[in-house]
Amino acid sequence: MNLGSTPVASMVRAVEFWISVFPFTVIGMLLASIVIEFGIFDRLFQIMKPILNKAHFTPH
Repeated sequence: MNLGSTPVASMVRAVEFWISVFPFTVIGMLLASIVIEFGIFDRLFQIMKPILNKAHFTPH
């Protein structure tokens, strides 16, 4: 069966892509919740602040 470039083929590729990145999305959400729960971000931000300033990163 040759799907070619039909809309169905595009949808199939989109679903395959979503399935392939889903585990990384879940891992990212779990890591983010752990970082927030344990207050790790506040500690890491203090370490990263000089680097961010040198990179001319501003919060506004």
